[in-house]
Amino acid sequence: MEKAVNFVKSMGSGLMTYLKESRAELRKVQWPNRKETTTYTAIVITVSLGASLFIWIIDQGMGLLLSLLV
Repeated sequence: MEKAVNFVKSMGSGLMTYLKESRAELRKVQWPNRKETTTYTAIVITVSLGASLFIWIIDQGMGLLLSLLV
């Protein structure tokens, strides 16, 4: 029983250390401001739509080619 208690205590101690170190690292992060976040979001949406359009065009072309062969 004593081994189990010691194991749980060491797990709790390790968890607390991890959480404290994580918090310290998060304080070092330079978070983007609202303008940067908006810009990056717009870029991600634009690239995603562009990639989707490209894949759709390729898919339609392949479907057309396949229908001509069959």
